[in-house]
Amino acid sequence: MLTDMINQRTLTANAKVITEGGVGFEKYFNMLVLSNATKAMVEKHVKGSIKKSKYKERLMEQAKALLVTHVDSDYERVTIYTKDIAGTSDITFKSLSKGKGDNDMTDIFKALVSNRPPVF
Repeated sequence: MLTDMINQRTLTANAKVITEGGVGFEKYFNMLVLSNATKAMVEKHVKGSIKKSKYKERLMEQAKALLVTHVDSDYERVTIYTKDIAGTSDITFKSLSKGKGDNDMTDIFKALVSNRPPVF
């Protein structure tokens, strides 16, 4: 059922090449949230560490994901990997709960537009 939904979104996104001249945004609509155990299973599947660009991109392509978020409860850190952007966004649980306010979203969008990982 889930794979059917993902495949349907992919087909719809690819069909937009004909009607709109470009692939639709819904092709990479998923966001994965991984624990340490799940990350280990995923890395076994892609045959390498998602810290390396090659394996990160392989995972995101297969899962049709735009973001992969690794939540490391042992070290209380969150690492966010973004498709087609080198580097990661790394933040502690403590910093994540504080937030910076309204300006936070503007900074995130500026980083994404300039092809850099967002800094929190």
